[in-house]
Amino acid sequence: LFRSPLGSASIAQAHLAVLPDGRKVVAKVQRPNIRETMERDILLLKKAAKLARFTPAGGAVDFQMVLDELWKAAQHELNLLEEAENLKEFARLNAADPMVACPAVIGQLATPRILVLEYVAGIQLDDAEALKRAGNAPHALAAGLAGTFIKQVLDDRFFPADPHPGNIRVRAGRIVWLDLGMMGRLSGADGAMFSRFMEAVAKNDADQVTDVLLALGVCKRTPDRARLSLDIEVLLSKYRQMPLASINAGSVLTEFLSVARRHEISMPASLTMLGRSVVILESVLSALDPDTNLL
Repeated sequence: LFRSPLGSASIAQAHLAVLPDGRKVVAKVQRPNIRETMERDILLLKKAAKLARFTPAGGAVDFQMVLDELWKAAQHELNLLEEAENLKEFARLNAADPMVACPAVIGQLATPRILVLEYVAGIQLDDAEALKRAGNAPHALAAGLAGTFIKQVLDDRFFPADPHPGNIRVRAGRIVWLDLGMMGRLSGADGAMFSRFMEAVAKNDADQVTDVLLALGVCKRTPDRARLSLDIEVLLSKYRQMPLASINAGSVLTEFLSVARRHEISMPASLTMLGRSVVILESVLSALDPDTNLL
């Protein structure tokens, strides 16, 4: 095990290592006492959230629910055996896609706090010069990344929740997803509703967007459908004259989730996570190739 880490994050560090048979691997090692530290932080945030009930945003955002979901997601990420299962499931779902890969798990060496993976000697996605020298066309990579992510969301309903460039390598023209500790999942119903939502936005159909938000969300009070529909119509009017290729899907999702919050409609955590993933991925696509648009 090499002492200097290849990468360092809040929960774990990744170190290059060599197996007795000579294979290079990456050992992902969890930080000492990280669970106790995060649990204490969540408890402190929950105390602060009680005060947030008295702020103007307090009625629109259920901070306790948000923190519960955050801690639930964090606990999954803290168990590295779950990341091992995520990697195996992701590999199975994307086995037929020649453009997508993830590191293989060295299963006999996995524990809840240590994960040993195949070493991926690829190029980081935001290293534009190295990608060009290796003969990778930015537009082809961006289109491939966008297409595979859409397939993961709409078909598999199992997608990387933190798709920043540090988690993605390019190896021999393939997109390799490195860190799958935090994954998003959509139920069959939520996946279908999300498809309807994006279709309705593309068609500027305020009634259908209203239907989808009311079907997806949990209303804390009887919704004022006419007012909600009017707010959605105002928002859609902003996009009406824009070509589809110039609309930012992350902004669309974020703005509509804000409308839902104003009307005290709580959206599923899976949809909030998807919105976050889309925002991150669109910034990656924009840097890689400004002409590629996720929507």
